[in-house]
Amino acid sequence: MTKVKDVVNMPNRRPKAKKISHELSEKLGKDRRMEKILSILPDLAVSDAPVLLEGESGTGKELIAITIHKLSKRCKYPLVKVSCSAFSEEILITELFGCRANSFYGIQEDRTGKMEMARGGTIFLDEVDCLPLRVQIMLFRAFEDWYYVPLGAETPEPLDIRLIAATEKSLKNYVWKGKFKENFYYRLNVFQLQLPPLRERREDIILLAYQHIRRLNAKCEKNVEDFDLEALHALRRYSYPGNIRELENIIQHAHILARGGSICLGNLPARLA
Repeated sequence: MTKVKDVVNMPNRRPKAKKISHELSEKLGKDRRMEKILSILPDLAVSDAPVLLEGESGTGKELIAITIHKLSKRCKYPLVKVSCSAFSEEILITELFGCRANSFYGIQEDRTGKMEMARGGTIFLDEVDCLPLRVQIMLFRAFEDWYYVPLGAETPEPLDIRLIAATEKSLKNYVWKGKFKENFYYRLNVFQLQLPPLRERREDIILLAYQHIRRLNAKCEKNVEDFDLEALHALRRYSYPGNIRELENIIQHAHILARGGSICLGNLPARLA
């Protein structure tokens, strides 16, 4: 029998945090705010706490979610992504919770839901602000009780999933406006990460541009190494409403058109001129 003193003297069994790959830092930048977020991820991954990622489109929310999953104890199980804006309410319920053949509901065959697919792993709810209120209630209850009932089923299914959600909106404002359930908001918002837009960390623009050129060179067997001064000025001035994703698209556009070892202003999309 284990005694109290034995428990007190037991070594710390908390799993050791894994390290962030250099590749992730290259993709997201080295601004102090981004570096602080990246430094948190190994410890956050060791925890099983829900994570809420807020930030504009293209700031790297999905990449952060993937990294948390890969660094976690759940990495051997699936990371299942759900775009909450892609389905109507009824279809979304089936997508998430699945269904069982049931003549009363008119369901002809069993269907595996995302919650079942993610068992043991992580579910990533992208654009979580688009969830209908009814689905928010159902998800809150599932993660509160740690079980759910597929549509048409008579018995509940156990829930063993890590929850990560992402939004471009302020969920807190959505709660105030009655568009998001307060209880589900607090269930999600155990640990929140706010990803800064690229226009607020301009020192990363050129760094990320050069790094993306190197990746494109490796893929396309092309040798573009630099930007001329006009191109550099244009890249620095632009506001990047699409953030890192848009910057990568701009560099790919220019890389295709570049005929020498350097990208010039004329190789960039017209909106940057």
